[in-house]
Amino acid sequence: MYFFLILLLSLSCKDKKQANHGNIIEEPNNPTNMAYNPNISPKQETPDLRAPAKVLEPAVNIDTNSFEPDPTLGKIEQIKLSTGRTLLVRDFALALQIDQSEYSEWNSGSGFRKQQAPAKIAKEIYEIFSDSFDIIFYVSNNKKKPNNVYHGILSEVSNHIKGIGKEISERNAQFGSKSSPSQEEIDFYKSKSISPLPVGKLKAISHFSYLEAIKIGPTLHELAHIWANYIVDTKVLGCVCETKPSNCEYPECNLSCDNPKCKSKTIKEVPSGSHWISSNIAGHAGGPYVGIQKVAQKKDTYKFIKFDCTPPNVNYIITHCGGNLWAYPPIELYLMGLIPKEQVPDFETYSGLQEAADENEIIIKNIKHYSIDDIIKKEGPRIPNYKDSQKEFRIITVLLTKTTPTEKEWSSLKEQLAWLTHKGTDNIATSFNFWEATGGRASLVSDGLFSLKK
Repeated sequence: MYFFLILLLSLSCKDKKQANHGNIIEEPNNPTNMAYNPNISPKQETPDLRAPAKVLEPAVNIDTNSFEPDPTLGKIEQIKLSTGRTLLVRDFALALQIDQSEYSEWNSGSGFRKQQAPAKIAKEIYEIFSDSFDIIFYVSNNKKKPNNVYHGILSEVSNHIKGIGKEISERNAQFGSKSSPSQEEIDFYKSKSISPLPVGKLKAISHFSYLEAIKIGPTLHELAHIWANYIVDTKVLGCVCETKPSNCEYPECNLSCDNPKCKSKTIKEVPSGSHWISSNIAGHAGGPYVGIQKVAQKKDTYKFIKFDCTPPNVNYIITHCGGNLWAYPPIELYLMGLIPKEQVPDFETYSGLQEAADENEIIIKNIKHYSIDDIIKKEGPRIPNYKDSQKEFRIITVLLTKTTPTEKEWSSLKEQLAWLTHKGTDNIATSFNFWEATGGRASLVSDGLFSLKK
């Protein structure tokens, strides 16, 4: 069997605690935006079904405060930057016109991966705005995803959380995020031996390769990568391109199997980077499986039980059956600092993966069981814990464009951000905004930018 993952080798080979290039986590080039059917419900009493995934009840009633799009765009300001470029500012997002060469680099993925371009733009932002943002979204003004590039990608800028498998890191100066922590924060970090101290608020940057990606793409997936998965090593039986071009300029060294330049391919078990993949977690940090079922009379042979998608039996895609289509599972909520350890059920990971004769089956040699206490023994408790952790995160969004955005493009961006950050139900049975996905435990904020100007 191969529940097929188009792997980029940067994902396969990266040490999950590696700090250089900000621990870049990207979305493979696969189809997305499939419909989601929540009726997975594998029967737990089935003897050969192992540990189906669990989802917690929301902390509050999430079927309230219905989302209603506001069509008004509000005022726009045009600001000349010290670099000579012009920044367009609305209360909910920014737009930056860049030249064709830079735009093409972003479309190939190299513009983000090399980090110079997002760092330059971030510094331009901080010329105008205070250091108030946890996450920067860069959104390319494309109608559809460019060929042979990710849907979304995220890079860590700083981490000052213990117990989630990540090293303490600090790159804020590189992006222009600069503010002094309060004395209370300094005392907290010192009491918990967290060093170096933060020099700014920025935690991560993320790029979406087309305009509609915030709502229909992997937004909840990319946000999950701020916290997960850095606690367990997971594997995937995937397609790896063995072709190595002589010109090893990133990203040409990391061809996906569906790239026409890939002339040699191998199906084999490889590390899945900072994703859950072959586990029963069914988390947003990549992994569509809710359990495995033993195939009778076949040694070490199983079927993965995954989310029921429409159309059925779709090829594996890292965001399950599309983008923002289910709630964060307990282990991710714990790593995000939103629930206590007592609410995290045990989970499993699967390795020793081999193809089976039947393409709908897989050979699994090793099944490893984890409890949350196993994770805490290895990584230590999460610090800050769910009582003291941050619960609201501010985003600033930059639309990267070759021409002045149209009113329609501005409206699309506003509606998507309003949907993502809405503290209430979105009235869509097949999607979750961030507040819904956390069960009302955490929220995002994107508007109010004019009040944050220096």
